[in-house]
Amino acid sequence: APEVWARWAPIVVDFHGAQSIEEDQAPHDDIAQHCAAKAPDGVAASIRKIVAQQLAENGLFILPRFVERAWNDRIRQTLLEATTDPAVNPRIVGCLLETLLEHGCNDAKTVAKELLSLPIAGSGNGRDRAEMAAKALICHADDVGWDAVWPAFQADPAFGRTVVEAVAMRDMHNPTIVSRLSEL
Repeated sequence: APEVWARWAPIVVDFHGAQSIEEDQAPHDDIAQHCAAKAPDGVAASIRKIVAQQLAENGLFILPRFVERAWNDRIRQTLLEATTDPAVNPRIVGCLLETLLEHGCNDAKTVAKELLSLPIAGSGNGRDRAEMAAKALICHADDVGWDAVWPAFQADPAFGRTVVEAVAMRDMHNPTIVSRLSEL
């Protein structure tokens, strides 16, 4: 019954149980998919709660495996809404944008490009969000978001340098980013 799934949604969504490579993932996937289908409101509320808790703790933000296991339009919409919430930490916004872009969400690309609207803020939350958006686009958008990233880099070279250094540091052992940029 949907009400039972709704009661279990917080546990199912935030399950981080230790799983070995050899362990069969199918039961976990089935439970996640059933929960997402039977209790979409409970799942959305649980995801919002996880985002809010991470914001309060200001720690490392990791989306639960549930998001990948049960990906659907409702999860996409919940994550997308969080990217536009001014109370959400910029690092979390970056993580959410990356996840959405990995799933081909064009609305996330639009949000990221809006965060890069000129002029880029000189400091604070606006600048941090712009940096996260630029990194997400460079690393995960099919076109690297170049039509928004390049004008921001040109308008604010210090911003561009910060973003490129962060991407280079993060993906130091991943030549994919360098090759993607050199193709432009």
